[in-house]
Amino acid sequence: MGRIVTPEVTEDLERTFSAPVSFMEIWLDPDDSDPDAEPDYRFVNHGRDLELEGITYTAHGFVLSSIDQTVSKAYPDQIQLGFVNVPGMTSPIDLEGLAARGRLDGARVRIRDISLYHIDSSLHSRTRVDAFVDGISFEERGALVNLSSQSLIRRTELPKRMMEPTCGWKMYGEGCGVVRATYAVSITAGPGSTPYRIIDTTTLVSESLANGADHFAMGYVEIASGDYKGKSAPILRFHTTDRALILQIPLDVPAAEIVGLSLTAIPGCRLTAQDCETRYDNLLNFGGFHTAPREPHLETPGDYR
Repeated sequence: MGRIVTPEVTEDLERTFSAPVSFMEIWLDPDDSDPDAEPDYRFVNHGRDLELEGITYTAHGFVLSSIDQTVSKAYPDQIQLGFVNVPGMTSPIDLEGLAARGRLDGARVRIRDISLYHIDSSLHSRTRVDAFVDGISFEERGALVNLSSQSLIRRTELPKRMMEPTCGWKMYGEGCGVVRATYAVSITAGPGSTPYRIIDTTTLVSESLANGADHFAMGYVEIASGDYKGKSAPILRFHTTDRALILQIPLDVPAAEIVGLSLTAIPGCRLTAQDCETRYDNLLNFGGFHTAPREPHLETPGDYR
């Protein structure tokens, strides 16, 4: 994480001889619980590869549109990122192949400016963009990527708990207290599986799961490896007799390629105190209020009974 952008830091970064260089990192499968996980790609907008903190960033041409982050807006305007085909340089990333497989949708892109004479450390960096891909188009000279950023709102400390009966924590996230690995189940799509129905007669045995027939309530399945890694779909119900997970929407994978896929079935939560206690033995971390009022208590103005 870069240092706080004080006037002194800004002046330091914008000096003519500082020659700030843009470094980019791309996460194809961003993990909100581990925002500092290793990125899938590292690029530098420079004529040659450069090292930052001992890690090599590959030379690649890219350019950002202007970024409007006025205080009056909850979110900045949409940002456009252009990948430029430089003569004599082979693109180090198969953008068209990744886009065709849907791997770029939702990918996280972070771009930081770092002065050349401070290139030994990211402490001297200034984050320009920390955003997610929501569209890409291709032109003769390269690719144009649309980014949606929440960088403004992320600078504000948001309330983590609200006066509501339902839990305010994100499942498996900070504050929840439930460890995903304890309840997630690795499965393989067996014969008869379809994009709507994942069958695993070996693993999906309700008697061996922590929460039996209710184990996968409000959960989802996610493809664990291969070209379709990261694609997911919510679970509608767990058919214990057929040992199948019935999905609310189909997995975005050709039906002919479903059988044999490795997936992870991840339980969810109804965000109620009962679920928190009976399914996860986690009532101490429940992020709601058991007795939150559902209707106003004030009968007339000034009545505080």
